Amino acid sequence: RRTSRAMSMVMGGKSHGGQLPRIQLKWLLTLDLSMPVKNPKRDFANGYLVAEILNRFFPNDVSMHSFDKNASSVHKKRDNWGLLLKAIKRLNVMAVTTREWEAVCASEDGAAVDFAGRLHGKLSGPGNFRPESSGAARESARVANEFSGVNN
Repeated sequence: RRTSRAMSMVMGGKSHGGQLPRIQLKWLLTLDLSMPVKNPKRDFANGYLVAEILNRFFPNDVSMHSFDKNASSVHKKRDNWGLLLKAIKRLNVMAVTTREWEAVCASEDGAAVDFAGRLHGKLSGPGNFRPESSGAARESARVANEFSGVNN
């Protein structure tokens, strides 16, 4: 039998220990990102993966050449996040507080997992945004609908 914690993770509930819930990991896999998410705290800190996720949904509005994939200094991370925040606001994806993005940027415990969960909730599911790349779009929609109980 599955424990309630394990069932919560499978159903997309909150994770424990700084790891993304299974539903979010599956969703990220459908987006065919340039690097796997192994450690969300580290992987989301410089903003590049967030930019790549947004690029899958809004390829004409989020240009990957503007972002530094290897940003490790605070200055470079803040540059990436500054561009991200402008895009998120312009595209009306979700509200992001200064405290929230700074916590992700600073690799604070739980911040990246919480942010990724909110982003997943806003970008997937019925009536929400869809990725524009052909194969990834269909697979992402299928996974999102499978877990939300919507039939295609």
